[in-house]
Amino acid sequence: MLWCLDIFRYIRTLKSKILFYSFSITVVILSLVIAICLTNFNVLVKLNKIQTVNHNLRISMDHIESSVSSVKNIAYWSSINSYISAFITASDVYPNDLRYKRITAYNALKNHVYGLGVDRYINKIIIYSIKGNYIQFGLVYGDPSDIQVCTSFPYFDLLRQQRVIKWVGIVEEGFTGYRKKAIPIVQNIYTSYQQAPMGWVYISMSTDMNIAKYSSTDMADFLISAIISKTPR
Repeated sequence: MLWCLDIFRYIRTLKSKILFYSFSITVVILSLVIAICLTNFNVLVKLNKIQTVNHNLRISMDHIESSVSSVKNIAYWSSINSYISAFITASDVYPNDLRYKRITAYNALKNHVYGLGVDRYINKIIIYSIKGNYIQFGLVYGDPSDIQVCTSFPYFDLLRQQRVIKWVGIVEEGFTGYRKKAIPIVQNIYTSYQQAPMGWVYISMSTDMNIAKYSSTDMADFLISAIISKTPR
């Protein structure tokens, strides 16, 4: 009879050991599964953040590239537009005619800028004729002294000497006292019957292009510089 009790105790002990080891193995396996899941989750979260940042930066860079191309289009358009040409060749002898052509050229310029949707990025546009007549448009208030300020920029002559648009990068915007930054563009204006330039257009393009939420100011400037450096002339 005692041997039956011994067998029963042995079976109970064996069963307990089996249950213990099974439970222990289950806990270990479950812990490993949880650890792997948490690791994979963290990796997926990081990858998602990276993809989100890359997507936002791609959108920002596409937006900047489109805006830069549109502003460059304004410079080219100003150099060949018939209303602009009529204004810069107008004579001071007929003040009423000059006034009419100035208003017509200004409205044509304004409509073209608003049509491209880049008016909020235009600090200033100056269209100047060799006869001394000019028009100004943009966010920065226009003043007659701005012509002298513009021509005194160290990069102005360099840009004007080019037959095609040349980029000098980001510079300080010289028309305000707030040390704003801008991208300068200079394009000569010709007429169909004159080989020499009859005037020029200067564009001060703002660098505030709604990308500050994606990067620091320095990084934003870097992105803009990188984009304009590869923009076709």
